[in-house]
Amino acid sequence: MNILPFITVFLLVFALLSSSFFVNVKELLAEKNAHTTYMAELRLARDKEQTILYEKTKRRHRKRPNPAKQKKEMPYISARTRVKNRSASKLNLYRLLSEPKPPKTLQKSFSQLLNNLYGAKLSKQELTLLQKTLTKQGHHLLEKAMKKSDEITEFSLTELLDVSNPIHYKILRGTHKHSLKEGVVPLETFVVFEKGPSPLQINLASPELLQLLFGHEKAKKVLDKEKKEKRGLKLQEFQAIVSDQVFSSMWIQTSTKSKSYNQPQ
Repeated sequence: MNILPFITVFLLVFALLSSSFFVNVKELLAEKNAHTTYMAELRLARDKEQTILYEKTKRRHRKRPNPAKQKKEMPYISARTRVKNRSASKLNLYRLLSEPKPPKTLQKSFSQLLNNLYGAKLSKQELTLLQKTLTKQGHHLLEKAMKKSDEITEFSLTELLDVSNPIHYKILRGTHKHSLKEGVVPLETFVVFEKGPSPLQINLASPELLQLLFGHEKAKKVLDKEKKEKRGLKLQEFQAIVSDQVFSSMWIQTSTKSKSYNQPQ
């Protein structure tokens, strides 16, 4: 019996089956790879979508900061800083020149100012003469203006002092370097001659002027209380600290917008 045909048929069937098997395996692997890639891309897309949704939700429910807690406490800035070197920060001596009998309190305040500024450099007689010269020249200028029916609403120190006088010149110009402790401070740093405003505006007067008029300790108490209260002081509060009944009887006011307090001389 010849088995060669049988073996040939068997090999052909086996070859066909093997070929079909390998084709199926290849297709299966390709399908698996495609499915794996699809799932990976789908996962990435879903992750991205979830991330976007999370960020939106996070922004929507983000805790808003409490304005009261977030707001930083602003440091107190005194009104004196805003008007530094302006007329409101100085002692106004217009009444000293414009009135035949100016308030004694104003005269004393000016004398005290001159003494504290120049007492170590000028004699008492020189200081008295300086004050008289200023007053006399002011009266003279006002009289001349009245004869011409003119009105003088302000004076400059150069009109009231003699520039050729060495003492007057030094007081007018001062020294290059100066402070309350050294050198010569120009008088115009602390005084002004203008019609209208009160002689002293307690919430605008410069710290140095307060020190010259009331002394270092009282001036410091005024400034410390302002800083603590974060506001300008009322007239009664100011008077309670300076405890100067002679000076407080002069016209003074708390600010440029408040009314003048006229107390008996």
